[in-house]
Amino acid sequence: MRSSADSTCSTAFAGVFWAALVLPYFAIGTFWTDVFEALHMGDNAVAALLVYSFTAVAGVAAGCLVVERIGRRKLLIPPFWITAGCLALVAVWPSSTPVIIIGFLLFIFLNAASSALTAVYPLEVFPTSLRTTGVGFATAVSRVGAAIGTFLLPMGLDHFGAEFVLLVGAAVLVVGGIVSQFLAPETTGLDLARAARTAREGA
Repeated sequence: MRSSADSTCSTAFAGVFWAALVLPYFAIGTFWTDVFEALHMGDNAVAALLVYSFTAVAGVAAGCLVVERIGRRKLLIPPFWITAGCLALVAVWPSSTPVIIIGFLLFIFLNAASSALTAVYPLEVFPTSLRTTGVGFATAVSRVGAAIGTFLLPMGLDHFGAEFVLLVGAAVLVVGGIVSQFLAPETTGLDLARAARTAREGA
């Protein structure tokens, strides 16, 4: 019974944190120029995409460099809250160019940095007997999240505007932050067996 509950917590954590990271990231990234235009920041698609791409690459590189140094939770939880705040701030203050630029750059960079954890965290929170199934399920949940975000964002832009879409993105990140706050184990420096045991003990 305890093992089943532990597996459920690990599954919930891995699926939710991964989906919460990628849903706003892929949605905004796929339609970045549309969001950029909706916020009246111009229509230079090439420049907008270059800014997004370079910032995301820098974020992923930074995440890979620090993932073993600062700990899993520190790379996951604070960025969830900060990026949620960034999107919410842009949504409620869309007339300020500095707020839009700084807010989006922070969101892109920190979200991309946290995405480094998608390659390690799902592997670490499941015991060997469930690892393949658990990682596969978490991956599927993340893909569903990305698909939902990508499908709904253009409709949201058309019907409700950029501000509403950004607030929804912020809400998704808050959900990821709450779930991670309570369920994310600290597995840095542990082998897979000990990491999975730590995840079960913390559930």
